Amino acid sequence: MKWRVMTGLAFLLVLSVVSFGVYAGMNDLIVGILTENDRLRVIAQGFTVVIHFWPVALAGAVLGGVLTFMVCAPAFSTAQDADHENQCRYYRQQAEAAELRAESAEKVAHQRLQAQLQAAEKREREASDALDRARQLQQDVAAKVRNIVAETERQRAAAAQEVEQNRTKAEDAERRRRNAAATAERLRRKQKQERQDRDL
Repeated sequence: MKWRVMTGLAFLLVLSVVSFGVYAGMNDLIVGILTENDRLRVIAQGFTVVIHFWPVALAGAVLGGVLTFMVCAPAFSTAQDADHENQCRYYRQQAEAAELRAESAEKVAHQRLQAQLQAAEKREREASDALDRARQLQQDVAAKVRNIVAETERQRAAAAQEVEQNRTKAEDAERRRRNAAATAERLRRKQKQERQDRDL
């Protein structure tokens, strides 16, 4: 495709040089006709020659326009295709960049979501562990309370039994004391009686 552009530019350069040469030559162009006496009669001089030879000038302009169009149209088409390719490449790059940004944003969002899920799972595990520890603590406390209640009940029963035993012992001791006091009183009376009997 580039050779067509280069060819078109070369043709335009050659056409410009030829046109400049024609322009320079037409400044000195004199159109005249030979008269009957072999003398030259001037009809037009310079650019006014174009007015008298307008069919030739029109044909030259059409031919030059067609040649210019034939050279410029492929060059313009090639340039337009190159522009379109550049635009397509630019839009492709923009789309790829947008796609990369979208993928990057998706990855970041996915990573954030994973981090949030992991944090939520960690909090859930911690809450579950705390709940298990609380249940275990509750069971331990309930077992300790039961043990304390049972121990208290056992100690209360032991204390009640000891109180009963002590009351029984106290009653026995009181009975023995009364018996001993009664025995002592009898012995004293008996001794007193014996003394009285001896004294008599």
